Amino acid sequence: MYKLAKKLVIFLSISLMLSQNSMSLSDNGDGTWNVDYVSDSSIGGFQFDVDGTTLTGASGGDSASNGFTVSTSNTTALGFSLTGASIPPTDSGVLLVLSLDGTPTGLSSIVVSSALGASLDFPSEYIYDGGSSVSGCTDSTACNYDADAVSDDGSCLYNDCAGECGGSAVEDDCGVCDGPGAVVECWDTSFVCDIQDCPEEENGPSYFIVELEDTGESQLTIFSDSITSLTPGDEVGVFDLDAITNYNDCSNQIGELLVGSGVWDGNQLNLVSTGSVDLCAFGGPQLAGFVEGNDVVVKVYKADEGVEYDTELTWSAGTGAFGDVIQQISEITLVDPNACEDDDAAVAALGGCVGAVAALGCDFEFAGALISESCPVTCDNCPDESVSGCTDDSACNYNADATEDDGSCDYAEQNYDCDGNFIAAYVQVIH
Repeated sequence: MYKLAKKLVIFLSISLMLSQNSMSLSDNGDGTWNVDYVSDSSIGGFQFDVDGTTLTGASGGDSASNGFTVSTSNTTALGFSLTGASIPPTDSGVLLVLSLDGTPTGLSSIVVSSALGASLDFPSEYIYDGGSSVSGCTDSTACNYDADAVSDDGSCLYNDCAGECGGSAVEDDCGVCDGPGAVVECWDTSFVCDIQDCPEEENGPSYFIVELEDTGESQLTIFSDSITSLTPGDEVGVFDLDAITNYNDCSNQIGELLVGSGVWDGNQLNLVSTGSVDLCAFGGPQLAGFVEGNDVVVKVYKADEGVEYDTELTWSAGTGAFGDVIQQISEITLVDPNACEDDDAAVAALGGCVGAVAALGCDFEFAGALISESCPVTCDNCPDESVSGCTDDSACNYNADATEDDGSCDYAEQNYDCDGNFIAAYVQVIH
């Protein structure tokens, strides 16, 4: 019961603080004075006397805008509605504007009634203090704080994140002032502030497994859904052939490094590669990752074939080097690592493989290598393609053309041939 009473007292106290009805005067500087007011209820009528000067007229304010009829004498103002209208509640309004012959000392005999004629709780008098009471922003943390104000008029403004007083800029979810928010799309179509914040991809790669620590440096490479050479389940690996491979020291080891990977599912694939950091010149370490400016190299592993392919890339955005702001691949051409191809670049000075063979033959050594090694197709020097199959001639499915055993050999059961015929020389019968 005590707690209930205490809460009731608090509620009533707050209600009184929030609903202190009042009338006051403010000088417009041109012989007219505003009758300012605060009311927690609709006003159906009012009357008051003006002290210390002569009242010559009254008009305007919320009285006029709500259709009130206002009449005045030399000392008294009376307002009411002939239609039953009322003036809505407000915490800051101008009831009407008085025309006065001089400076008033205040208002007295204040009577305010509701639309139903009930008396409203207004102070019966108001003493004008000569304008010494200054209204303004009294919050010292506001950017328009008025040190002279003694009453807060609700005008306080505050700096926004851009430092503009009363501005509307706010920090977005990424901590950027007036920023666009989380706009980086992850593999699962969620949006984050930074690509590193994306969740781990489900059903991730099992062949190209990146084993690098996060360095804070990254490269986003977009693989467009227009790529025709990939099938769902193919793994894509992003490499730097001249990456920094050492970690947390300054040994400056350079070599091929897998820096990013993912699994193709037929839709656009966004891969994030890890970049290197080199702080050795400042007393810090090197962290493994790609080196900005190096070429992006992509390899594809087809699990259904068990083959890793090199690639030739078609770029629709970016230069194909690490460090591109925007980087997108629109098509991938798979290159069989075991394919036999002429290296025209190796004998470019001789007009390529055709010119080199025509001029010097296949057995001529050029630039430290036989022309037949640089031009195996033109020289008909390609190795025989490997044929997988069973290479055991005792097996039922022996393949005489197979050059590589694939573990598929099948053997007949004991005492039977490959056709299932019984071939035992004798049968021992036990009685």
